Amino acid sequence: MACVYTVNSLIRYGCQMMTWSEKKFKGRDTSDFSSSFLNILDDIADTGFNGIELWGRWKEKALKDLGSIKGLVEALRARQLAVAGIYFPMGEPATIENNGILTKAVEDARFLQSVDSEILVIQAPRRPMTDIEKHIGRMAMLLNEIGHRTADYGVKPALHPHYGSMIQERREIDSIMALTDPEYVYFAPDISHIFISGGDIMDTLLAHRERIQYFHFKDALRTARKGEEGFNYYPDLIVELGQGVIDLPSIMCFVKQIKYQGWITIDLNIARITPLQSLQICRSYIEEVLSNIYT
Repeated sequence: MACVYTVNSLIRYGCQMMTWSEKKFKGRDTSDFSSSFLNILDDIADTGFNGIELWGRWKEKALKDLGSIKGLVEALRARQLAVAGIYFPMGEPATIENNGILTKAVEDARFLQSVDSEILVIQAPRRPMTDIEKHIGRMAMLLNEIGHRTADYGVKPALHPHYGSMIQERREIDSIMALTDPEYVYFAPDISHIFISGGDIMDTLLAHRERIQYFHFKDALRTARKGEEGFNYYPDLIVELGQGVIDLPSIMCFVKQIKYQGWITIDLNIARITPLQSLQICRSYIEEVLSNIYT
């Protein structure tokens, strides 16, 4: 299958490696973590994607299977792939008081520099029961520090709103954006998480368009309902591109309007069929719909 990205393309499409993680959907194991990293790269390249987004265990697996950063770079180049970025979940609310987070962010920035990539996609800690604004203030200070430290490596930390995290609702997105330095902290909107949280996707994107450096795309069946708070419920709402109710063509028109150039990563938390088949569905939608709007 032909690659989505060409020499003249402004958009590159990546795959979040989480799609191959050990997850279950409706009682079926749809994960493929035991597969060879090279086999997964072959699937991604053959499906027509341009790169991968790593996180935690997948970065470790890549280095274990391929022996070194050099081995990873060579494997990617052989398949005309690249590292789109690294996903950086901050964990529990208490971690924003932990200097280990800053150390880890700098470590990932060094890794990104070594693979010629620049986006550190930061997910806020899990949603605390109380004092969210207080936690957001502390997180903003940490994000500013991460931004200053990682800039030495040419890396851009970009905040990723996530359902079930302390940056979930529109007012929280606005708050963290207002409290962070636009020269050092950027925005990596996940359109599905904004939607599932009950937010207006287009209004949120317009409000923070100047700071967008990266996108996560996936579709969703509906918004979350009362009683579905936290991280346990939202994966069942996530579906492949074109299989849900999000107005993806309008969002792609916005991407064109702001003349965005960079990565759009397909971030499927769960493969509803197999990782490869789910990505083939997304790839077809990109080729048949999104690429006709903006490439």
